[in-house]
Amino acid sequence: MSLHPAHHPGEALLLAYASGAADEATSLIVAAHLAYCAACRLQSRSLDALGGSLLQELSPVPMSSGALGAVLGKLDGVQPFERPPRPASKDGTPAVLRPYIGGDLAATLVSGAYLQSPQVQKALNYRPAPRQANDDVDSYVVPPSLGNQAG
Repeated sequence: MSLHPAHHPGEALLLAYASGAADEATSLIVAAHLAYCAACRLQSRSLDALGGSLLQELSPVPMSSGALGAVLGKLDGVQPFERPPRPASKDGTPAVLRPYIGGDLAATLVSGAYLQSPQVQKALNYRPAPRQANDDVDSYVVPPSLGNQAG
């Protein structure tokens, strides 16, 4: 298995990822790609920096006099989230991918644990609409439950 991807996301896809506009599945694919591809990581960091500089150029917006106190009051009752430590990958599986497949890719494939994940179960239960004789090659139907709208 090569750790150097042969295909790369385009700038528009990297921009959607960097700006947070990409959906969860797309973000997962891009993040896994970035784990292996230094060139795309560099481009993604450049897009992050560009977004940050655009935010810095925005003019400040006046806030009400009690806004800071209201926000701080809401934060007083919130417990900080502590992410449990992740064990190191034994086979190079990207950290962003491991929660979706239940661990390292090699171990997950051997154990069959990936078959139990909700994402895999949804994909396994997906049945495409039957093709009609007059369908062209590019037409397909994706059920709304998978996150896309037909039409």
